[in-house]
Amino acid sequence: MANTTYSFWKLINELPIEIPIIQRDYAQGRNTAKEIRDTFIDDIKKHLLNDNPLDIDFVYGSVLKGKFIPLDGQQRLTTLFLLHWYLAIKDGKHEDIISVLTRFSYETRTTSRVFCEFLIKKQKNIVELKGSFSGHIKDAAWFFSSWKKDPTIKSMLVMLDTIHASFNNTSGLFEKLINREQPLITFQFIELKEFGLTDNLYIKMNARGKPLTPFENFKAKIEQLIIRLDKTNNTSKAEEFSRKMDMDWTDLFWNYRNLKNHLFDEQFLNFFRVAATNHFAIKNELSTNIEDGLKLLRDNKKNLSFATYENLECIDVDYIDYITATLDHFKNGTAPIKNFLPQSHLLNEKRLFTGAIENTLDYAGLVTFYGLTLYINCYDVRNSEDEGLKEWMRIITNLVEGSRLTYYNNAREYAGSLKSIKAMLPYAKTILSYIADTQNTISGFVGLQIEEERMKANLILLNSSWREKIIKMEGHGYFKGQIGFLLDFSGITSEYELAGNFNWSKEKYKEFEYKLDSYYEKSAFVFDKDGLRPFSDKFLWERALLCKGEYLLKKGQNHSFLINSERDISWKRLLRDNNKERNCVKILFDAFDIVSFEDDLQHIIDDVTATENWRYNFIKHPGTIKICNSNKFIRKQSPKDILLLESSTVSGYNNEYYTYALYLKIKKGTQKYHYEHARGAHSDKYVSINNDEVVIYHTWVDKSLTGKEPAWMYTVVVYGADETEFINESEVIDFLNTYEYNVEVI
Repeated sequence: MANTTYSFWKLINELPIEIPIIQRDYAQGRNTAKEIRDTFIDDIKKHLLNDNPLDIDFVYGSVLKGKFIPLDGQQRLTTLFLLHWYLAIKDGKHEDIISVLTRFSYETRTTSRVFCEFLIKKQKNIVELKGSFSGHIKDAAWFFSSWKKDPTIKSMLVMLDTIHASFNNTSGLFEKLINREQPLITFQFIELKEFGLTDNLYIKMNARGKPLTPFENFKAKIEQLIIRLDKTNNTSKAEEFSRKMDMDWTDLFWNYRNLKNHLFDEQFLNFFRVAATNHFAIKNELSTNIEDGLKLLRDNKKNLSFATYENLECIDVDYIDYITATLDHFKNGTAPIKNFLPQSHLLNEKRLFTGAIENTLDYAGLVTFYGLTLYINCYDVRNSEDEGLKEWMRIITNLVEGSRLTYYNNAREYAGSLKSIKAMLPYAKTILSYIADTQNTISGFVGLQIEEERMKANLILLNSSWREKIIKMEGHGYFKGQIGFLLDFSGITSEYELAGNFNWSKEKYKEFEYKLDSYYEKSAFVFDKDGLRPFSDKFLWERALLCKGEYLLKKGQNHSFLINSERDISWKRLLRDNNKERNCVKILFDAFDIVSFEDDLQHIIDDVTATENWRYNFIKHPGTIKICNSNKFIRKQSPKDILLLESSTVSGYNNEYYTYALYLKIKKGTQKYHYEHARGAHSDKYVSINNDEVVIYHTWVDKSLTGKEPAWMYTVVVYGADETEFINESEVIDFLNTYEYNVEVI
């Protein structure tokens, strides 16, 4: 498949040109294509006037039954057809062109074909025309009014107006245009002999729709840029890049098209956009405009013009090389992307690629995508047998996932991760040894996860049997590589920090291995891939854990009993951070057996008797947790000032902890009772008996009002009687029983 330099005049004299019916309409005359149209015509005029050759890129197609059927290039060929007609008529060469230009037609598209034929044969003079050029044509006797609705003819008329506006005051350019010895306007003609022209291939090549889309504009601009870069750097990448865009990479993106309209413009553009996002972030890590630039690049609601990319300076030689290498490695014939990682727990490559072509990757996803593509490009990975890639991506995904919970709050943290990956790339083939060496500084990720990876790397290098064990634990769907808590619980962390190595005796090795296996078994029993297993609706795990300490995590002004999926208040966050809250989990792990799990937890709960501890009611009465919202939030200002939130803020409905616990505990017999919740932190929340015949509050009572020491009091109000204050709950229950409310503690 060789390419040859051709002019339009040479090609049409050798072969009739027929635009196939399956090709999209002529679009360079559309309103959306004004910039391309004006630039193209101005470039041609400039080169003709200055006798300066202009190459307008590649024209592909096949020769069938003695006719050239273009696959790519019909837009430019149609424009050149109109330009040749106009300049010939203008220079008085009408008779010279009739036999030649009638060799240009539209297959079975009757209106377009007949318009071109009539234009050539019947419109013989334009010199005397004034005003709208297309208007005179539409007023001609040979012009059918129905043609005004034909999109191709409408675009041709707009293009003729543009040509007329540009060339009306010129003369003698037709001879320059058709000069065969020194042609000035040329293209690279490629006959696709071995491919043939199937309808499916046409659909692929033209699936970007009939209007000239943002992708068409982007494609034209980036190819022009590469041509300029080739001249500057004395390279020749433009031809190959253009061919791959139209063929190899189109076959890849065809698999990800919109099945309703067969469009894949957006997917193509998003891939370029994601690559530009990472490239821009690395180049501008310390720049003051990094946040604004990334906001533009990541905003899916806005199409980016090529000028925006140029202003951000995120498309250069390195970017072009990265795009080319990445798509070359991902392409898989006519199939979806090639997979390089057979171990699915490491990374879902298909999901990652889908996120890239939808531009939905968060900062962590962008970093992971960069880590994968950088390696396969640098080390030219061709299959899934590259052990270095597996180890590299294990480390990268662990670092990213371990940082996700507290990192990536801003652009610089994201850029720092990218920079760190790029710095480690030269050592990727031996990444385990590089990570294990404390002399090698690693930044750009959360320090806790970096240290965990160092420790695991040393364990694996110490004894290969640890590799299988560690990879198995990292593969847990919820932990996602973060097993620092297991290393800590089993004593391995403290041993490493104390000695700085793992020069263990055989006995100590077996001891640590046993402990690690035991803690992993228990953790895998308690947590599945989604988080805490739903053992019962009585919150046995949370209540038993609360027996071992105050494990709740804080978000804003609230505390949470923890949920499965949230960066600040998840079980995963609790397990990641090495602190007293996480130690509660170890203590509880040591207190139960898997075989008798629920019984053991219930025994732990039953053994709690310290009623003065603020956790007591939460431990004893699961309803105090159940009433909290989906984030399991409470607002704890002090041990005696606690609100149970039914929403995420106190402005929503909430319940006062101690009176709500009392409400859950007492049995009223035949009495009517309910709990009155309310909005706001300081509004009244209380237990109501017999439609407020008796109400019970828990409030702060000042000495100046009661003569008592300031304290939190239960205030009982009986209709028609004075208020009575009680220090503790048991006094309230005794008081209620004197009124024959038959209160019993459940």
